[in-house]
Amino acid sequence: MLPAGIIAGPTEGMLKLVFATDYLRLLGGQSLADNGAEPVTICRVVASDAFGLGIKKHVNPLPVSAVYSVPQVAGVGLTEEQARTAGVAYNVGRCRFAMLPAGIIAGHTEGMLKLVFATDDLRLLGVHSLGDIAAELVALGQVVIHRGANLEIFNDLTFANPTYTMAYKDAAFDGLTRVAWWRGRQRQKAS
Repeated sequence: MLPAGIIAGPTEGMLKLVFATDYLRLLGGQSLADNGAEPVTICRVVASDAFGLGIKKHVNPLPVSAVYSVPQVAGVGLTEEQARTAGVAYNVGRCRFAMLPAGIIAGHTEGMLKLVFATDDLRLLGVHSLGDIAAELVALGQVVIHRGANLEIFNDLTFANPTYTMAYKDAAFDGLTRVAWWRGRQRQKAS
């Protein structure tokens, strides 16, 4: 029997899952650093399995890492050093918040977004950000990495302006420009 005023979702088990995750959140408190595999997510996997809900089956193998400081620092995927160590031919695209209307309007012009991508197929390998809302900004990159998409997706998407997400479009354009310049140099050397 549920307390008055509480409406269960499709199953009472889902309500138990919400209570379990909220209880764990109260026990764990908030942290200034997060690796994306926080106890709440682990609890959701366990509770989903225990109640047979099938709504959360595993912890994300590509977690976002974030430090909630001023400024924030966040990243997901490979860093330049990791790509170099793995022998991956890579390049980067950057966007400084000082170039974004959202950053200028908010008065938060310090910071940047960096995209690490494979040079051959332009596949996104990593996203790293420093500055206002860095932790929120890298989540979009996580989705693109999971889908195996490349930088062209940011050219194809329409972003609201002024928003910090425009940093993806600007950083992708910067990266694509670098690759076009490098490929042009290679053609010149070949001829």
